[in-house]
Amino acid sequence: MELWKMSRLATLALAALASVALAMLILWGTASKITGVSRSSRLLFALFEGPSPPRATRPNIIWIITDDQDQVLGGSFPPTSPGGATPMPKTKQLMSDAGVHALNWHIHVPICSPSRSTLLTGRYFHNIKQVGGPLGGMHVNYSKVNNHTFVRHLQEAGYLTGMFGKYLNVMPNAVPAGFNEWFANSGGTYIAPEFMVKGIEGFPEGWVKFTNSPSNYSTSVIGNMSLAFIERAIKVQKPFFAYIAPKAAHEPFNPAPWYRDSWVLRPFSSAARVITAVFKNRWRTLLSVDDLIADVISKVEELKQMDRTYFFFSSDHGFQLGQFNIPMDKRHVYEWDTKIHLLVRGPGIKPSSSFAQPGTQVDIAPTLLGLAGLDAPQHYDGKSIARFLIHSELE
Repeated sequence: MELWKMSRLATLALAALASVALAMLILWGTASKITGVSRSSRLLFALFEGPSPPRATRPNIIWIITDDQDQVLGGSFPPTSPGGATPMPKTKQLMSDAGVHALNWHIHVPICSPSRSTLLTGRYFHNIKQVGGPLGGMHVNYSKVNNHTFVRHLQEAGYLTGMFGKYLNVMPNAVPAGFNEWFANSGGTYIAPEFMVKGIEGFPEGWVKFTNSPSNYSTSVIGNMSLAFIERAIKVQKPFFAYIAPKAAHEPFNPAPWYRDSWVLRPFSSAARVITAVFKNRWRTLLSVDDLIADVISKVEELKQMDRTYFFFSSDHGFQLGQFNIPMDKRHVYEWDTKIHLLVRGPGIKPSSSFAQPGTQVDIAPTLLGLAGLDAPQHYDGKSIARFLIHSELE
């Protein structure tokens, strides 16, 4: 009799839970889709989400982000456009062909610091903005960003974390909470770059300026520092997160010396002669990023970490170069400026796949935390797409 009562109580409890879930599904089911996942689906996953994996099984995560790289400069990344021209053929082979490509990925604010801040915090810009602020700060309230990035949660979960390259346009006076290794600037220069350094073996703490030697081209420096970080992380047997952010393809569009004259495409028509030089040099700056991505993946393969490492590649926003007769820049609401690439490769992700559901950079923070087996903070505006990437539920 007692067992029957317990079973009945358990059944009633489950029925009550199902009723609540059903009611909430009905209320939310007609809501608009923000990242390709209805609110009802999010509720179901919230109700039945499993426990976080133990630290020993947490995957490595590598986030690579370019600057001002629009869809045109992505070229033939999508599996739907095979054989097209791209400045990054290695990346296409190693990321797009070997992973998943988001066909409708966007940003909310098509300019540097606001876009990167939403990425780092998982929050819409209106929740982290301010009126006024430092010159060049683009109205970001940095007190709501610097010590509040998703990276802090990864570090607290046992990750070794590193920032290499462009952080935000206004650099903090101290390294933000959450970063074990810091090799960052506000974009800096392609030639003779300078970085704020902390926590890196062999480098003094503070600002370090490199010479104008060709070997010190900024993308190469950032790439080499990233590779060394990955090696250190594997040596101490800790899961790692690397944020790799080269300056390319931001102005002044200085390609690496060894790519200065590289051009294998057909000549532009006379109608495009005004933008030829700019387009070519933007293209050329990405050749070095292509090398960087190939080297990073090669290093992870060498260290036998491919089966536990996720690679992400995206941009902070797009760019326009004469479209609709708008001068060269970003800052506009057209897709040239707001639509970007997102390539993801890693265990459980189907090669040469794509998904059309829309998503945005505000979803990246909860996605990376989700891959690490961590719950995103309640105040995050973005939603994780981690389980969809792994289980191919977006197809």
